[in-house]
Amino acid sequence: MKKTKNIFIVSMLIVASAWIILALLNIVIYKGGLIITLFMIADSVCFIILAFIFDKHILFKIATACFLFINTVLTVTDQMGVADYAVLILNLICIGAMVVYWKVSNK
Repeated sequence: MKKTKNIFIVSMLIVASAWIILALLNIVIYKGGLIITLFMIADSVCFIILAFIFDKHILFKIATACFLFINTVLTVTDQMGVADYAVLILNLICIGAMVVYWKVSNK
């Protein structure tokens, strides 16, 4: 069970890192707007927080599932570029790791 929990945490932290990198790229290379960059950073902070409080209470599990679902939907409904496909794959890995952890921890 601890191994599946660690896989879930690492996958969430990888997505958080991806969002931080995308935020930095948005500022440095694309000269993107401040609001979009702040949303990217907020998204990464949410991934980090939810990775560590996920199994503390059932409401955190529900919040994490909703967050991952909404994040995935927003990724798909926007223009799809290379970064969007990468984030989509990472989100699906997080969802898969979450489902496996739920199944293992409920036995």
